[in-house]
Amino acid sequence: MSDRVRVGVVGTSWWADAMYLPALTRHPDATVRAVVGARPDHTREFADRWGIPSAYPTLDAMLDQEPLDAVVILAPNRHHHPYTMQTLERGLHVLCEKPLGMTSAQAREMTETAERLGVVNMCPFTYSFMPYARYA
Repeated sequence: MSDRVRVGVVGTSWWADAMYLPALTRHPDATVRAVVGARPDHTREFADRWGIPSAYPTLDAMLDQEPLDAVVILAPNRHHHPYTMQTLERGLHVLCEKPLGMTSAQAREMTETAERLGVVNMCPFTYSFMPYARYA
């Protein structure tokens, strides 16, 4: 058994391509096991490009079939809250791209759910890790 964190990715946009998959697929402590996308052909191409074994049309399908430790949510903003809640309720850690939710009440619910279940729900601000920001 591997000690690597098994990650699922939700979203196949240019943002996933440019900002997340390069780091996730090269990280020695992570393995990207599955991806979810709205367009099956594009999702399969995305998975093949990044060496991701499984491609799914829905989050439920991925969560039902993949043994994961964490999910990265890169879907359109309107999906952040429902997808995060679905994932947290499965006891999985979540990294959800900003904004956490469409309202402060949604963000609060996500935070409180993660705390209640003892899992991590985090929202990165990717630019804070860019070289120019680190330099400043």
